[in-house]
Amino acid sequence: MRCIQTYTFDCMQEKQREHFNSLYAGTNKVVMELCQDGPYQDEFLRHAPCMQKVQPEYELCYKKYQKTTQEIEMRNHTANLNGSLKLLCW
Repeated sequence: MRCIQTYTFDCMQEKQREHFNSLYAGTNKVVMELCQDGPYQDEFLRHAPCMQKVQPEYELCYKKYQKTTQEIEMRNHTANLNGSLKLLCW
């Protein structure tokens, strides 16, 4: 987290940094809770073996999602947004 904070401070203007921090506030909170002893960390560790087991399937799904969003970006220059959004939701 320090690395990201340093990057945003060194490479972003104040307004950009505020926007970035507002977008990732939830993510930062999750990371902080995972790094502290307590029920959240305990539950995460209890489910970690299952998450590792499904990781390959998640990766395939994520790559498909990424490809679809790239296709949507290209289509939006020539096609309607409604059809592209339906493709993404499918």
